[in-house]
Amino acid sequence: MGKLTAIIVGYVSITFASYAILSLSYSPLVNWLGPYFGFRFPFILGIIYLIAGSPIKNSIILETWITIGVIVGISARKGTRAWGSATILFLLTTATLTMLMLGILGISLLGSNGISSLSGNISAIVATVTASAAFVPYGTNLATIATEPILRLLLPYLSSMLSSGTVSSGSATSGLKTIVMEIAYSVIENYLIFVVTSIVVGTISYRLLHKKKKISKKAVAAALSIFIAIIFIAMAFSGGIASPEQMSGYSPAASSENNIPGLALEGLFPMVIHNNTATVRSDPAVSSSSITNGSNDAGLSIITPNGDLFNFFAMENSADNGMWNSNGLMFGAVAVTANMTSIIAKEYGISVHNFGGFAPQNMILLAYNNSTPSANAASLSSSIGSKMGVTFGHILTLNNIKLGNDYVNIYIYSSSSGTSTLKSGFMKAFADSYTGSIATIFRSNEAMNNYGPFVMASGYINESIVKSVAGISVSNSSGMYFTSGVFGYEQYFHSSGTSHTYNLSALMHYDSSVSFKSTGLSLLGIGYNNGTGQIGSLGDYKFNIYTNNNTLAGSSPLNTSGSTITSIGTSSFSPSSVSVSFNAVFPAYLYYSTIVDRLSSNEVKITVHITNNDNNNLTEFNASQGAFVKNYDGNNASKLISGKYSESGMKVAPGQSANFSYTMELAGNGIYTIPYTNISYNFQGKAFSYQTNATYITQNKPGYVYAMNTVINQQASQYSILGNVLFSFSGFAFSVMDIILLLIVLIDVRIEVKGLRKMLKTRKEE
Repeated sequence: MGKLTAIIVGYVSITFASYAILSLSYSPLVNWLGPYFGFRFPFILGIIYLIAGSPIKNSIILETWITIGVIVGISARKGTRAWGSATILFLLTTATLTMLMLGILGISLLGSNGISSLSGNISAIVATVTASAAFVPYGTNLATIATEPILRLLLPYLSSMLSSGTVSSGSATSGLKTIVMEIAYSVIENYLIFVVTSIVVGTISYRLLHKKKKISKKAVAAALSIFIAIIFIAMAFSGGIASPEQMSGYSPAASSENNIPGLALEGLFPMVIHNNTATVRSDPAVSSSSITNGSNDAGLSIITPNGDLFNFFAMENSADNGMWNSNGLMFGAVAVTANMTSIIAKEYGISVHNFGGFAPQNMILLAYNNSTPSANAASLSSSIGSKMGVTFGHILTLNNIKLGNDYVNIYIYSSSSGTSTLKSGFMKAFADSYTGSIATIFRSNEAMNNYGPFVMASGYINESIVKSVAGISVSNSSGMYFTSGVFGYEQYFHSSGTSHTYNLSALMHYDSSVSFKSTGLSLLGIGYNNGTGQIGSLGDYKFNIYTNNNTLAGSSPLNTSGSTITSIGTSSFSPSSVSVSFNAVFPAYLYYSTIVDRLSSNEVKITVHITNNDNNNLTEFNASQGAFVKNYDGNNASKLISGKYSESGMKVAPGQSANFSYTMELAGNGIYTIPYTNISYNFQGKAFSYQTNATYITQNKPGYVYAMNTVINQQASQYSILGNVLFSFSGFAFSVMDIILLLIVLIDVRIEVKGLRKMLKTRKEE
């Protein structure tokens, strides 16, 4: 019985460790894809990590195999028997991984749904993953996925494949061979550690049992068997993993005010516009030679027709600020944002082809010409991190990216530090390098801390390469250093009323005086739309600009029809004196919330509540969470039980609400992402539409027994012969398989205990 018990208890130990412990290293991936792939997914990831993870580089793998080896050795109670049990277990674990992966692929080797369906099933999985890219939860991005075990080995190869579009290149093939060999070595190392530990412990147990001492071998055997049984039961019913009834409810942002997507005027930085598109230099119509030797500062408040406020700051200086000195650097930038994923999703909309949601919350982007080695990028990112007081780790390299007629290598780095730390580090490293009055605004905590979304960047531009790629012919261009920031305040302005007046001091949260430098180009102003134009079209805006150089500012694309540009030279003035008055209809003032109530372990009720807090009626009001429901239902990750997930064609009077609710059954574990509620309405004769902030529903992993039984049931359902045999109890609290395995171990314990009692009785009679 010892060998069979060793296999059973060892198998339970392996699957338990894989599911409950090792899969935690893949939390970002499980949170994203767990809803689609179910409980099999954490089992698969955990087993892959256990088998293929390096025990030398990952102490948790070494500790896990040693622990399970001890358990198997004690259970087998003999060296040779432990060796056989450990080998069988290693093969059984590999077979389990194979079966689980085949299960996700929908392949049944014994049934009609066999290998012939592989191509279609893989296509379906690819379609699911592609669709899920628009529903990435918080905490899942390129930076967090890149740190996950095994994936961090594959990512360089995958990035090479993404860059070249093929795996046929010599470097890509060589990289893949290296990864395969490294994984193979890890598999061999894990097997040897497991087997050796089992043999050693099994041999020690055998010698203890057969030494002629006062302690009977039956007593030792009984104690060891009871010990194993306790371990088995403790793992199977561990309270360390939540039971289905203890699964948590919804995660952050269950309720929030509505937010309009922020379109940053085609990515406009006020000093870096070229043909209505963001670039890193003033428009060619502005004489480059006139501003090469000076520094350029700009600050601009943009009021969009959808009621959003964006404050832009840009500082350009031709002098090296000591952070971006790297030969061959075509472009370097630091980006820090509180919600990069949200900004990107709202900028481009939710689309199955949009993988922008994987952008890390902070990045260093370094673009080099093709001849520059990666060591330059590593050295520069380390230098930047040192000056900011944080550490940036390499995430991804994209090789041979074609820009115009040139090819560049792009290196991406990210830090695990918090947004506030990165923000303060950014300010400390860059702000003191600029002495202009706009830089003073940029450094001001008063101005910086009053906004939600923000993006900050700083870097070095090799102008000659950039202009060559862009096809712009400019002589004597070399390089420049810049700092810029975009700070957004969504839903800042509301109606009722159509007449509005705003001053720059209130918009920028800065009321100190301003004075410009005598050289270069500096400007400060407000841009606004009369409410009839496009949110991202520069030509639909009028600007009220104050500058030190009327000629240069007048030559820029900010000089649109109806704009006012005032030259004040280097005189001081107050931002409160810069005001604009215009007629526009802004969005209605709405209160929006999504509330998630947990009805059971896998059922939730989602309620959307929208109140008109304005003074005018909303007509043709529509609201829907159809993107959420259709995505997860369409990919078998959930099921709509009852209710409705939209409202349409309503009239909502002031003070009244539009509500809808529905009940969903959630099939997997991880984070279900409601990316937005799509809202549209007519208000004061103008149509508005926007998407709200995301809401997240956390579906925690259930207990090991529940998850294991569910997985076995899913696997067995692919084989009609086994499907009805394995599960006969409702709720899957126990299965026939559970009872059989438990009985085998208990019978083994019973035999050993019986032997112990017999020995004690014999000793008493003596």
